[in-house]
Amino acid sequence: MRYTHLLFDADGTLFDFEQAETEALKQTLARRNLPFSPIIRSRYREINQTLWDEFEQGRIQKEELKAERFRRLLTEFNVDDDPSAVNQIYVEELAKCSFLFEDALSVCQQLSAHCELAIITNGIAEVQHSRFNRSPLSNVIPHIFVSESIGFQKPQASYFDAVLSSLEISDRRTVLVIGDSLTADIAGGLQSGLDTCWFNPANKKSPPETQPTYMIGRLNQIQSIVFGQELSRA
Repeated sequence: MRYTHLLFDADGTLFDFEQAETEALKQTLARRNLPFSPIIRSRYREINQTLWDEFEQGRIQKEELKAERFRRLLTEFNVDDDPSAVNQIYVEELAKCSFLFEDALSVCQQLSAHCELAIITNGIAEVQHSRFNRSPLSNVIPHIFVSESIGFQKPQASYFDAVLSSLEISDRRTVLVIGDSLTADIAGGLQSGLDTCWFNPANKKSPPETQPTYMIGRLNQIQSIVFGQELSRA
C-alpha cells in the first residue's frame, strides 16, 4: 500500500460547499427579510472567494473577513443592514449544512479500513465542526483540523507540521494530501514535502509552478492511488 495517512480537504472535496453556501445564504436573507436571487448568490460567491484567497495569502484576518464579505455585498446591492448581524445568521445557517459529494462517504468508508483519515480545513471552526458532526463522515473520519484552532492556515507549512505532529507521523512519504484547491491544498502539501492529489472534476489545467503528484476527476479514483495500482500521474 502506497499511503497510510490521508489528509482530505473538506469543502469542494468531500463536502458540496456550493450547495451549502446557496442554502445558507437563502435562509440568511429570508431571516433578514431581504431578497434572494441567482445574481445575489453569484456575487456573494465571488466576493467570498476573493476574501478567502486573501486570507490564504495572509492579507486579511478571518474575523475581518466574516463581516467584510457582507459589507461588500450589501453595499453593492444598496441594502441598509448590519453586515456583522447578517454574517452571524449566515454562520448559524451554514453550520447546519453538511451536504456531501456523491461517493464521498463510501470512498472514505472503504479507505478507513486501511488508512488513517483526517480532514484539513481553513473554514470557521464552529461551522466546520458542526457540519462535520452532522455528517455521516464523523463516524468514519476520526480527526478534523481547523486552521482557526491550530493558529496557522493552509498553505502554510506550519499548518501541515502541526497536523503531522498531532497525528504522530514521522514519515512524510506515507501521507497523501487530497483537495480541490491548488493554492491551499496542493501548494501547501508540496511545500511541506507531501505527495498531493488534486481533485479536479472540471478538468482544469494546473499552472507550471504548482504540479500535483496526482490528479483525479472522481473521488472513487483515490483507491487506485492509495493501493499502488497504476494511475496516471498529474
